Amino acid sequence: MKRSTGFFGTGMQRRKLLKAGSTIGAGVGAAALLTACGDVVDPAEANQHKRGPVRLDLSNADNPFGVDGEVPLDVTIFKGGYSDEYATEGHQVLYNKKFPDAEIIHVGTAQISEVVQPRFRSYSPPDVLMNAGGERIELDQLVHDGELTDLRDLLGAPSIDDPSVTVAETLRDGVMEAGQFGSGDEVFGLPYDFAGYGLWYSQKLFDENGWPIPTTWAEFMAVCTEIKASGMAPLTYQGKFPYYMLDPIITLAVRHGGREVMTGFEEDWGRDAWSHDSVELAAESWAEFVSRGFVLEGTASMSHLDAQDAWLEGEAAFIPCGSWLENEEKDDIPEDFDMGFIPVPALAGSAEPDLLQATPGEHYVVPRYSNNPAGALEYLRIMLSKAGTDAWVNHTSSLNVVSSVSVDTDRPGVKALAPYLEDDRNLYKNTMEINHGTFVQQVLFPEITALMTGDVSATQFLDDVKRGL
Repeated sequence: MKRSTGFFGTGMQRRKLLKAGSTIGAGVGAAALLTACGDVVDPAEANQHKRGPVRLDLSNADNPFGVDGEVPLDVTIFKGGYSDEYATEGHQVLYNKKFPDAEIIHVGTAQISEVVQPRFRSYSPPDVLMNAGGERIELDQLVHDGELTDLRDLLGAPSIDDPSVTVAETLRDGVMEAGQFGSGDEVFGLPYDFAGYGLWYSQKLFDENGWPIPTTWAEFMAVCTEIKASGMAPLTYQGKFPYYMLDPIITLAVRHGGREVMTGFEEDWGRDAWSHDSVELAAESWAEFVSRGFVLEGTASMSHLDAQDAWLEGEAAFIPCGSWLENEEKDDIPEDFDMGFIPVPALAGSAEPDLLQATPGEHYVVPRYSNNPAGALEYLRIMLSKAGTDAWVNHTSSLNVVSSVSVDTDRPGVKALAPYLEDDRNLYKNTMEINHGTFVQQVLFPEITALMTGDVSATQFLDDVKRGL
């Protein structure tokens, strides 16, 4: 099934880094239930975990949550661009290897809200929920309703591969922060995917034509001139979903002006942020790119699948996308295509030319009223092991939030992207769609379309965006 066009964000501002180590099960209770007699019953008492609260036992590195290996584990996974084989053929196999008597009840669906909301209302949710996609349940609402388990005991538990290191210490910078919602230090979501964004191409195509791989914007424009002269369009993008061009525009600006550009968007979502010299220069650069006829004709009307098919069929040399692209198109990529990846080439004079957008997403949660919370936490611990990471990478062609393991894979797209994600100091997160989702959808995306079709100049694009603030 193809990836939903919905973003990973939840609409809540991210908070400070957690302090690991509280006890699971604390938190605000869900709304009270009424009995047939009209008496108020606290669901925290009436629907407590049937297996009891989880207690972290640091002395037991093999089973720190005290999992009962005969209790079933109920898992629901968002089945989008990454599908769910990484779970059914990977993580769940690893769980059953450790607990062979445990039945695993698996549901893979793109309709997370439709499938899972009734289970939350009846206080019988799955034990593990991968809550993502356009039909996800908003995490801030689940947190507000007291429906989720605090994951800090998971993060404070010994990691599987090295018990002297906690799970939290195996994660990339900012991952725990991305799982915090509201005003406390609790961590209610575990983002698992680590998507990198940039431009994808066929190494075979470039080798056959003798085209150099550009590292600067000037080189990018030069090779696009060569590509166009050959009769091929230099670039296509997923026109019906302008989200895909957000990274090429903003990363060009952030590389040029440095992290302060994104800080401006985070702290001052106003005219000043959109008037930054580097933002103006990025808009002008893409407007020139369009004016030189470098975008495949008809791109604006293409779905993500249409554009990606055109790219695979050699109608365009480059396409912007996140790291799910290889898995989403795995059945259609020619065997000798040899996917390559580059970040958006940096403009001359860029302050931080090595910056790349990379964002943790695809949140896992453990519902508070689940039947097997200990098993759920152990399942997540297994996911964050080397074996769990390899299962994810080799089934999805994408990296995850674990920083402490080397990845074993033969997927060319993963291998092309991986070197750019090795150093967290070169990575930044674009928080626009997380913190300003309504504006991005209603104002920014239509204006990106207008810019990329040449209907407006760079100046008009920025004026229209600022007018919509």
